[in-house]
Amino acid sequence: MNTTPPEPKPARRAGAKEKLKTKAASLGRRDAQVGFAAPLVASLLVGAAAYVFAPRIDAATASKYSSLFSTSGQIIVTLLVALAIELRSLRELNAQRLVIGTLFYVALGVGAAVLALNPTLHPGLYRWLFAVTLASGCGALLSVVLIAYRGLEDEVTTRRRKATRP
Repeated sequence: MNTTPPEPKPARRAGAKEKLKTKAASLGRRDAQVGFAAPLVASLLVGAAAYVFAPRIDAATASKYSSLFSTSGQIIVTLLVALAIELRSLRELNAQRLVIGTLFYVALGVGAAVLALNPTLHPGLYRWLFAVTLASGCGALLSVVLIAYRGLEDEVTTRRRKATRP
């Protein structure tokens, strides 16, 4: 039987406890909940409006709208690049939730845009794909803007704390 005492745990950094408290407190912040729900609500409203006012697209007119769907797909992928650039500045846990939401919007929007490029689809599907493409583009754009705002807000807060410390 081995009776050697276990090795002591390495000491934590001085600010680790403070960071954990800040992250835990930020989970329940009201602005964090609003920031997460705003892109979802906006994309649902845009999707509903796009579905109602969607143009009549069938196999004969699908080629006229191919540039719309291909450009929409490219713009949504460009938002993915913006997201990758913003990821470096994220320190807040709630902003990481927005990243997951943005990736969902990007995947959904690109999938719908690429699928809508197929001219042999059933005419009823084009209306849905039109609505999903516009809604996910709106959700991705709003999410990226909110993530950038959170990153800037975090940076300003960090600089203010450093300025007030002796």
